[in-house]
Formats: sequence, C-alpha cells, structure tokens
Amino acid sequence: MNRRTQTGVLLAIAAVLIFVAGGVLGMVTLRAMRRSAELAPGPPRTEIATRLNLTPDQQKQIQAIWADTRTKLTQRRREIHEQREQEIHQLFNDE
Repeated sequence: MNRRTQTGVLLAIAAVLIFVAGGVLGMVTLRAMRRSAELAPGPPRTEIATRLNLTPDQQKQIQAIWADTRTKLTQRRREIHEQREQEIHQLFNDE
C-alpha cells in the first residue's frame, strides 16, 4: 500500500470515528436531558405561581401533584419496559 493510499485510509477511519463519537455524545446528551426533565418538579414554580396568583399552600399542593404524577409515570415506564422484555423473550422462546 503506498503512502497516498495509507493517508486516505487513515482519513476515512478518522472521519468515521469522529462521526461515531458525535452520535454517541448526542445520545448521552439526550439521555441526560430526558433524565433531568423527569426529575424536574414540573413547570417553573415562580412562573405558575405568578400566573395563577397561588398561595404558598396551593404551590405545595401543586408540587405534590407533580411529584405523584412523576412517580406514577416512572412506574408505568418500568411496567411497559418489563412487558416489552417479556414479549421479546417469548418471541425467541417460542421458536
């Protein structure tokens, strides 16, 4: 393999590695953003409190509703994930 061909191959490999690294970084960032959104207590407290002129007690009640909803959604996601895994497992065990 001559020097020019080696350089071309190395450049192609570098381009592929850069592309893959960008994809991985994008997936990691997206996952982190989703996790952050899941942990957020809901809309910004000051925004909703100001817009609706909520009392401190009402703000606490809304926070409790958001927390309860987040807990239920997390549980439901787990259930869906488990169901999907069982269905896939059955698919391969039925054959």
